[in-house]
Amino acid sequence: MIEVLRQMVEALEWCHGGEPIGTAEAIKVGKQAIKDLESQEPVAHSVIAGALFDFMGWLTSRKERIVLSSADNASPAVEAITEFARMRNLSLDNAKVQDWHTHPPQRTWVGLTDEDIKTICSENGWDSSWQSLRFAQAIEAKLKEKNT
Repeated sequence: MIEVLRQMVEALEWCHGGEPIGTAEAIKVGKQAIKDLESQEPVAHSVIAGALFDFMGWLTSRKERIVLSSADNASPAVEAITEFARMRNLSLDNAKVQDWHTHPPQRTWVGLTDEDIKTICSENGWDSSWQSLRFAQAIEAKLKEKNT
């Protein structure tokens, strides 16, 4: 995405005969950049799996022992990853790390419509007056507050 924007800015800055190119030409360059990005293959899961196997094979061939558990310091593991990356000429500058344990991915909150609430009320033998609607909305607001 950054490359698309970079190319679009370059296209707008580019001058032809002293005049900046027009919007149509900038759009054309932007569309071509998008097409180029779309044609690039994303990193396949098999490549990632292969890299993990490669790392574990290297890790288990080392003389130095690393103990990994929640009770141990993570520094030796980080040092091993850094050493492996250096050996394989891998950059860790833009590594995307996800905290798998403490921060599960958040889902987008999807609330109930007034129609949903009325249906629930009628299915359960409750009246669907404005008081019931307000009560359901208050419960939903509290749930949203606690879960987002």
